[in-house]
Amino acid sequence: MIRAMDRGRQLTRSMGLAMDSADHATLPPSEQNVQDPISSKAPAEPSRIEQNPLPFKIPFAPPRDEQAPAPIQARPLETLQAFQDSLREAKDLNSLLGTFVQSLHQDAGFDRVGLALLNPSDSDLLVGRLVLGATPLAPHLRALSGSLGREHQFFLNVLKRLDPLLVPDFTNQTAGTMKLEFVDTWNPASGILASLRVGTRPIGLIYCDRGTRNRPVLPRDYQSFLLFFTQTTLGMNHLAGVM
Repeated sequence: MIRAMDRGRQLTRSMGLAMDSADHATLPPSEQNVQDPISSKAPAEPSRIEQNPLPFKIPFAPPRDEQAPAPIQARPLETLQAFQDSLREAKDLNSLLGTFVQSLHQDAGFDRVGLALLNPSDSDLLVGRLVLGATPLAPHLRALSGSLGREHQFFLNVLKRLDPLLVPDFTNQTAGTMKLEFVDTWNPASGILASLRVGTRPIGLIYCDRGTRNRPVLPRDYQSFLLFFTQTTLGMNHLAGVM
C-alpha cells in the first residue's frame, strides 16, 4: 500500500503543474470523513498560479444535441462499455482524467465540467486544469484555482468527503465559503462535486452542472455521474497500482 501511495504521488507530479511558489496559509486540522488529511505549508500571501491545460488532449467531438436525452440515459449499457474501453486505453493519469471530463460532458449530459488538481508541492493550492462547456476558458480555469484555506473552503470540504456531493442550491449552502471569482464566473445554481482520490489520497476535484441551460441537477443526474465516477476511480487506482 505504501508503494501504491508513492505511485499516486508520482502520478500527480507527472501532471505538469506550473507553479510560482509563495507562502500559503496553514489549514486547520480536521478528521472529517478522511483517512489521509490534506496538509499544507505555512504562509501569508496568495500565490499566482500559471494555468496550463495543455497536457490534457481532448479528441474532437461534435456538438451534443441538448434537447436529446444524454447517451447514458438513452443507451446506458453501450455508453458505459465505450467509456470503460476508453479508460482501459488510457496510459497515464492525464489521458484518463481527460476521458472522464469529456464523457461527463458528452455522454452524461452535463453542460459544464471543470477539473482542478492539487499542487503536489503544496496541497493548499488547487489548480484549474481543464474545463469543457464554458467560455472563455482562462477565467473559468482561474476561478477554480486558489488557496483552499483562504479562498476555497467549500472545495476543501468536498476534498475531505469520500462520496460525491449533489448541491441542489449553492446559494443556500455555500455563503462565504466559495471564492468570489468562482461565484461570479461560473454563477453556479446547482451541481455535483467530487473528490478525486488515488487510494485514500485526494489529488483534486471534479465539478459539473447544467448551468448553460439553467436547469437544476437532479438525483438521476447524480446516479449517472456515479457510473462514470466509480469507473474513473477504479482506473486511477489501477494506474497507481493500488488494485
